[in-house]
Amino acid sequence: MMDFLSSLSQVLTFIVAAVAAYAAWKQWSGQKEDKELRNAAGLSAWWAHDESRREWGVQVANSSDSPFMNVEINAAANGKPKDSFTVKLIPPGVIFIPSEPSTTWKQPRRATEEQLTPITNSSKHDITKINFADYRGKLWQWTQEKGTQPVKASK
Repeated sequence: MMDFLSSLSQVLTFIVAAVAAYAAWKQWSGQKEDKELRNAAGLSAWWAHDESRREWGVQVANSSDSPFMNVEINAAANGKPKDSFTVKLIPPGVIFIPSEPSTTWKQPRRATEEQLTPITNSSKHDITKINFADYRGKLWQWTQEKGTQPVKASK
């Protein structure tokens, strides 16, 4: 009988330890996912123009501490879709990608917030989707409907 009680005690101790370890792992995993999402949500884009209002384009801000790679931005101008464009690396800070009168884009350049005026109330100028990878290679997508979400790996 004593052997049975001793064995039962050991099994219960193991179960309690396993449950505690699982709970700790879940908490750590959730904190890691929250941190990754906060980092990814540091990438944002919107239409802007320069001080002279002659050059319009997309202002991309990276408020995280790390770069984003292969950033593909889909936008619309004057109510029509423009060609998407991809920037291989967006470091922390602000860049400006001027728009051509056609559906194409000029080369990105560094900018400051003071040099650009956001276009926030235009129904004709819109950012529709952003696909990108974080510094670890994890893929993300931002849309107006869902915000920033991790991209599920396809099978």
